Amino acid sequence: MQLNEIKPGLQYKLLSQTGPVHAPVFIMTIEVNGQLFEGSGPTKKKAKLNAAERASYPSLQLPPALTTPP
Repeated sequence: MQLNEIKPGLQYKLLSQTGPVHAPVFIMTIEVNGQLFEGSGPTKKKAKLNAAERASYPSLQLPPALTTPP
């Protein structure tokens, strides 16, 4: 499931672009439920995906993993 399916209409913002022209590093932010998440990557798309991934984990509230007894 994608973040935009859970929370449609989220806006990504470019926080910064650093590095040389041939190897840029983009930092994108997204706000979900009043909490700000950052993601970085060599393209804006990768940075957005990383920000969405970070925002998805706490929002999904997944149940604890099942463990098998030793």
